[in-house]
Amino acid sequence: MPAFLYEVDPFDRTLDVVFAADAEAAGRKVGCDADAVRHVEKFDQYEPQGEVYPVQWQEYGYRVACWHCEHMVDADICYECDGNYPHEDDPEKAAMTDDDRGVCDDGVRVYCDRVCLERYEAEVERKKRGKAAKEQSTRQTGKE
Repeated sequence: MPAFLYEVDPFDRTLDVVFAADAEAAGRKVGCDADAVRHVEKFDQYEPQGEVYPVQWQEYGYRVACWHCEHMVDADICYECDGNYPHEDDPEKAAMTDDDRGVCDDGVRVYCDRVCLERYEAEVERKKRGKAAKEQSTRQTGKE
């Protein structure tokens, strides 16, 4: 199915892609008129995965939000972190070496720097442990 680009939020010019048979169907899926969507052939290849991942948007020159802190980043710079090193208000970021600085990704999501990536991974792990502990408690007590 073809990929259609549409504006999610006109205020901050947030874009997204919807996969649909034609512009009419794309418009219906996202709640707008067919003339508010446009076919973007370069994104057609991502239809099997159901979405265009942030790292793929970035590969085409779009700015994306850091998956952890939501700063806007492009291929090589975080627009909020750049020039703000050494981050006196954030000891963990202040301790970063030059190798840790700079935009990075995990193959799907994009991050300001290595610290944001590690913080996101730590949050995911913490949530998994919490969920596992709750499930274990429920099995032991029989109550939620």
